[in-house]
Amino acid sequence: MGLRGTRRAIWKTIRELAAVKAEEEDFLGTGIAESTEVLARIEGWEKKRDGLSKVVGEIEGGGNSERVQGLKSEAVHLQGEIEEMEVRLVQMKRRYRELTDEIAELENNVQAKLSSMER
Repeated sequence: MGLRGTRRAIWKTIRELAAVKAEEEDFLGTGIAESTEVLARIEGWEKKRDGLSKVVGEIEGGGNSERVQGLKSEAVHLQGEIEEMEVRLVQMKRRYRELTDEIAELENNVQAKLSSMER
């Protein structure tokens, strides 16, 4: 092979390498474009997720949560007071019955003495 043949072989190899390089750029360009598109979607989803997390946090940690806790605490306190008052009411009713029974007994004794004196 002479100099001219060697030059032609080198030129042919250079063109083949250029074609391979062009195919490689096309392939990588498509892959990069797809990857960029996927990345943009993921970033959009992350922004939505962060926004939703923020809203959920505001709802859970907002004034409503504190208000609910305050109301629950007050309800528990009132329930305790109601139970105490019910116990006291039962005791008062029992004492009332004892008093009325004693009054009736005393009145009966007085009536019995009065009727025995009349005879």
